Amino acid sequence: MALPSLLNLDLRESLAYRRLEGPAPGSEGFRPELPGLEGEERLYLFGETLLVWGPEGPRCSPTLPLPLVLGTRGGAGHEEAGNDPLLLEAGAWLFMQWRPGSPTELAQGIEWFAREAWWERRSVEGPPHLRLVREDGRVAYQLLWRLAGGPA
Repeated sequence: MALPSLLNLDLRESLAYRRLEGPAPGSEGFRPELPGLEGEERLYLFGETLLVWGPEGPRCSPTLPLPLVLGTRGGAGHEEAGNDPLLLEAGAWLFMQWRPGSPTELAQGIEWFAREAWWERRSVEGPPHLRLVREDGRVAYQLLWRLAGGPA
């Protein structure tokens, strides 16, 4: 699986997502609901259990935990985010985009992203955000992790 470099993203405006009910628990772990329409997006926020930290850096289980929160936006028949939107806040983020071919490659990509951030001594805060965007007829997976002390 070829992975890109870590990038810095300066998100100029917050993106609001309509909150959805979480996925049903399953014995096989998290499987993301893919956006079905061009321009449609999904945003998943995980808790502390996404990564296990040890002296050799972060690791990600091949069976991803269920997200704590998920949201959707865009696509045909787009609904507004509502009164309690899930926000991807404006500011400085560590960023990566790729197209994994399986749940295992998704977990490997998340681990690679976290380990590269750790190896490069990037100062990040909060949970990583997984964003799925349908563009050019395919789903792109994006990981974003807020850079600590960056401009807000």
